[in-house]
Amino acid sequence: MSQSPMSQSPMTLPPTPAESIDWLEAQLSTLRYHAGRVMDTPVIGPRGQQLTVTQAQQRAQQIGDAIDSQEAQGSQRHRRVSRLATALALSVVVIIDFPIMLWLAASVFNVYWADPLGLPLAISVVVSILTTGGAAAALYHLGHDQRQNKNYRRQLDTAALTLGSKISLAAVAVLILLIALVAFYRIWTEGVLSGLDRLALLLALLVAVVMLISAWLVFWVAFRDGSPEQDDLSHYTRLVSHHLILRRSHEDEATQLEHQIELLRRCVYRTSNRILLNPPDIALDPPDIAHNAQAPTPAPRWTELIQADPTAIENGAVVTGRDKDQSGAPG
Repeated sequence: MSQSPMSQSPMTLPPTPAESIDWLEAQLSTLRYHAGRVMDTPVIGPRGQQLTVTQAQQRAQQIGDAIDSQEAQGSQRHRRVSRLATALALSVVVIIDFPIMLWLAASVFNVYWADPLGLPLAISVVVSILTTGGAAAALYHLGHDQRQNKNYRRQLDTAALTLGSKISLAAVAVLILLIALVAFYRIWTEGVLSGLDRLALLLALLVAVVMLISAWLVFWVAFRDGSPEQDDLSHYTRLVSHHLILRRSHEDEATQLEHQIELLRRCVYRTSNRILLNPPDIALDPPDIAHNAQAPTPAPRWTELIQADPTAIENGAVVTGRDKDQSGAPG
């Protein structure tokens, strides 16, 4: 069933330039508001404290100034470890510690290497991963925690150790010694069975020293990597940088909107000038034409000049459109 014209939805017209400018100005105000409120955004500090981005920026500036002052006096406490040293410590764990620990676990669980696939090998792999990964993670965490006791020469300040720090260091020493002793004992017993006691002793010592150095390397890399103040500075810097980028994004979008508004205003100004200088012909409907035919025709402006001064035509004060065309034509 067809709908009557009155029941149909009205046609949606495109927005006018003035409406577009109003909408863009509203968006511009919103962007400026968000850009102005970015630095008041609440954030979480490195120890869970609540603060604004402005306060985080101030604390980052204070910590940065303190670190710069200490380094200017020759302190090396806040220096970071290179990526090469970190990669070396990780490669030592993967290449040296894990294979040796897998061989030790396979010896304990009696893996038959002629046909190794089976439950004993799976248990040996799991135990090796847990032992190697757990020991490396524990050593790294303990070394990272002991950075608060590091002096300006990046060495452990034993005079400043608390009871908890001493217990942590004791745990590190016990863990490293256990790793070295396990490797030493297993290789030495295997070498004794072969009848080469002295060679087995030397090989066991070599492997034990390698395991001890690799474990100590993980702890030492974590200990020398920066400082708690450096971590706080990194945390504050990440927070502030993220919100500064967000504010810059709002400001860039606002600048683009300002440019669009300026272009629209120029377009409206040029269009208005063209309409004023060249007014369009207005087409009248037939009823309007009949009404205008009955109405008296307004006298042109030059007739008013004639009535005021009958000698205007003779004096050349009045120039009609036809005279303009003739006078403007080339000779």
